[in-house]
Amino acid sequence: MSQRAAFTIITANYLAHAETLAETLGQHNPGIQLYVLIVDPPDDFEPQQCPRFKLVYLRELGEADLIEQMSFYYSPAEFCWSLRGFMHEYMQNHTAYDTWLFLDSDMMVSGSFEPIFAQLDHCSILLNPHFQKTGYLPVGSWIELEVLRAGKFNGGFLGLRRSPTTAQFIAWFKARLDRFAFDDPGFEGVRFLHGDQLWLDFVPIHFPEVELLRHPGANLAHWNLFERDVVLHLDGTVTVDSQPLLFTHFSGWSIDEPEWVSCHSPHYSQPPNIPAWEKMVENTAIAAQ
Repeated sequence: MSQRAAFTIITANYLAHAETLAETLGQHNPGIQLYVLIVDPPDDFEPQQCPRFKLVYLRELGEADLIEQMSFYYSPAEFCWSLRGFMHEYMQNHTAYDTWLFLDSDMMVSGSFEPIFAQLDHCSILLNPHFQKTGYLPVGSWIELEVLRAGKFNGGFLGLRRSPTTAQFIAWFKARLDRFAFDDPGFEGVRFLHGDQLWLDFVPIHFPEVELLRHPGANLAHWNLFERDVVLHLDGTVTVDSQPLLFTHFSGWSIDEPEWVSCHSPHYSQPPNIPAWEKMVENTAIAAQ
């Protein structure tokens, strides 16, 4: 069995997203098993409908009474965020994988994850910063202010390697998310909570063996597109700062308005003139059909 896995968490209306993630992950990383926690499977849902991934149900996470309470006071999105600690615990206690990744379901894989797992061989926790190149930003830019509000690290990616440090992190993370994973805009736009994401800011402070995933082709999204040289080559491949594109995070992107990068980004008030992005959007739209 491969010692590597990944998981995502979805509501039923994101099944198509999970299928796209599973299909593209399998194309470029055939040895990685994808687990999908579906929080609200339809009554007529059959696991055979989703052969590309292994389904996990809420009842398999344990603590049924607590999880049921959480399902009432959290919105569907918040509920999914709040369960990330539970799923990391599931991967730790109910699988034998040495390393695993959390991936948001609105991602599309384009390359090998070898650089990611190679880095995880030398740390326990792998975080991905929203952006890296401060020289591109004027003082008080929208993205700096947004990251101050929403967190330094993107919660759509998290890599873990089985270790005592990871076990401590999972217990800490899970204990906070059962009550404090709301999307709370706070006062005058200053967030008090943003799902699980703001909690990640504490991780490099509280835990050893933490590294940052700085590969430019990892987690390409609206919050870092401005700082990266994204090139579509004649053979159809895409590079980012001369490195292979590994995966794209289509946060806030909609198939109904495919020309827009993200509904979350005021930076792109017009469709971007980036042929590589247009090609990725086209591929995602085709895969989602």
